[in-house]
Amino acid sequence: MKHLLTVFAMCAGIAATAQSKQYDVAPVFPGGNTALQQFLMQKLKYPEEARKQKLQGKVILGFMVDQKGKVGNIVVLQHVHAILDSEAVRVARAMPRWTPAKKGKKNVQAPVSLPIIFTLKK
Repeated sequence: MKHLLTVFAMCAGIAATAQSKQYDVAPVFPGGNTALQQFLMQKLKYPEEARKQKLQGKVILGFMVDQKGKVGNIVVLQHVHAILDSEAVRVARAMPRWTPAKKGKKNVQAPVSLPIIFTLKK
């Protein structure tokens, strides 16, 4: 059975909406959203056990990008199943440093939400 893994990236996070006054420029993955989607498509693996169980759904991760661009405090905001949640978190931990958010000329930490949709296709 073939599978399809769909990745949608949103750099303005769920938490960012409530805290938008804390920064002027949102954090950016190196190369932008297209590069983020390519990175995720290359690194994410549809877990074999998830395929066997026909697990699908949208995992939404939340994390902070600190003043140096490091990704941390990764949490699953919307769960699907532990197998898919774990795969999404594993890849988020492997992300390179982002360009941090800015408030004026100063780098500041900012939240990001990242939806990842796991879809099986026959």
